[in-house]
Amino acid sequence: MVHSALYAAERLSHAIWISHAINLVIIGKWSVDPFRVPLLRIPVDDVAYVWWYDNEGSIQSHGINFVQDLPYFLVLLLCFDRFAPSDWGIITTLQPAGLSGRDGNCCQLSIPSSPSAVEVDIDHSDKRRGHYGIVGRATQVLLASSESKDPRDADNSLKSMDVVVKVYWSEASQAGEGEIIERARQIAEQYEDVKGHIPDLICSHDFNEHSTKRIRDAIRIAPKGPRVLRVMLFRRLYPITELIGEEFWKAFWECFVCGCTSAPCCNVLTLLRC
Repeated sequence: MVHSALYAAERLSHAIWISHAINLVIIGKWSVDPFRVPLLRIPVDDVAYVWWYDNEGSIQSHGINFVQDLPYFLVLLLCFDRFAPSDWGIITTLQPAGLSGRDGNCCQLSIPSSPSAVEVDIDHSDKRRGHYGIVGRATQVLLASSESKDPRDADNSLKSMDVVVKVYWSEASQAGEGEIIERARQIAEQYEDVKGHIPDLICSHDFNEHSTKRIRDAIRIAPKGPRVLRVMLFRRLYPITELIGEEFWKAFWECFVCGCTSAPCCNVLTLLRC
């Protein structure tokens, strides 16, 4: 079971286009053999379980005895043989390299936005932030590029802008990060020293079709906290440590003044860490 969980963690952390992992686990049981030595307990490894892992948790099926119930086990293997890539947890919307024919370290994503979708090329080889685990938001931040029009201003293009893509599995019950940033931006309009210090969100979208609630509804179990795949496109920010001399002290002073004069705005942005 531990090895199965480690496999699931590796699978879910492999790429942003993995939504879930499926594994077949054989767990041994102890049984008594009455025809040989009395009360002798011997291990029996003939029961297989299907485990489903996603960012909401894990699900274990009922066991199938592949010796006594061989036909049922063969039907299960036949079902696995007919699985499509999406059934194995590959989100084809993100067009991974194996499906799009692109470079192995790149994938292409179309983010629905108004007035037109934003086409983004994501460099999966250069993560600003990675993730390893099973349950949680599984936040990953990756470098990206786009030649689409800026959805906020159709006269400008994103071609000359350094951007990053933030991908994570947010709880469906929580307020969207885009709404929080917009609220913080409205509050910042009241403080001159805060303008320009709010995260520059270009666009975002929730892929509800990949919600973790779907499998739980299908097998009729109560979800613990459904999660949806959320993709956000930001203008890339660089750390203050890359500045030197007068530029560093100017940026440091702006951060200090912004923090001292924008308590309401900072309280709103603190929600982004939840």
